[in-house]
Amino acid sequence: MIITITHDLTICSEPGLPLSKDTAFTTLLKHNVTVGFGIEEVWEGRNQRFELAWAALNAGGLISDEEAIAIGSTNLEKLLGLEVKTQGDLVAYRGGQIFEMASRVVAVISESRAHVDVFSL
Repeated sequence: MIITITHDLTICSEPGLPLSKDTAFTTLLKHNVTVGFGIEEVWEGRNQRFELAWAALNAGGLISDEEAIAIGSTNLEKLLGLEVKTQGDLVAYRGGQIFEMASRVVAVISESRAHVDVFSL
């Protein structure tokens, strides 16, 4: 079963911080539900890493950075029943790690597309 939840996670009765320690996201995680964050519009893709970072921060240490990345990638594939035969893409950042505001993507090695992209800053 796939449940669509809006960005404000209003599906759950938990009000979230600062009124409650739990949000809908953390409640689902605590009940061992596989959670995936997707996008509805193409433009939302550029902010996805910040949405994942925000959710991880609100989780209060419940998930690691690796688990946050999975929520936006491999968990979605699993929830949608996709069989991905490649190892995934390798993304290189400059100026910090994936969840930092100052970091910029400088290169992407994509096995699935058999292509390498290098970006200038």
